[in-house]
Amino acid sequence: MAAEGGLKELYAGFIPILAKQVPYAVGQFATNEVLHELAYKQISPEKQANLTTLESTGLTLGCGLGAGVVAAVLSHPADTLLR
Repeated sequence: MAAEGGLKELYAGFIPILAKQVPYAVGQFATNEVLHELAYKQISPEKQANLTTLESTGLTLGCGLGAGVVAAVLSHPADTLLR
């Protein structure tokens, strides 16, 4: 591909992929952090220190699920453009 069309053709899809992946990643990490902060504000410091493994896992999974939904919504416009 690079031999026929040059590097420009080889990397033609790079910008559209970045337009999808950057908002997806930033949205996912930022949302995950915000959801963790909000959850921990609702829990007393004593309870935070004594969370069971199940509670801690549930909190992490819930925040990750919320972050995944936000990331999917953010990347959806780019998904439709790349098809």
